[in-house]
Amino acid sequence: MAQKLITTIMGRKYDVSLVQALPSVQEECEWLNNSNIDIKDLLKAYIQKCQECAELESNLEILSGHLDEWL
Repeated sequence: MAQKLITTIMGRKYDVSLVQALPSVQEECEWLNNSNIDIKDLLKAYIQKCQECAELESNLEILSGHLDEWL
């Protein structure tokens, strides 16, 4: 099983190394390898959720700035 995810988000290429993330990654990768879950799908979903949270935070900061101007 590959222990690296390569994905492209908004035209930028990202390499995510799983081996150096946490000491338990090797054990978890072995568990995922023996299950029906595709680790790439899990990581892509995680990255997508991070992107959504970052966009939400940015929009909240913009809204907060406008509220400061209006009040």
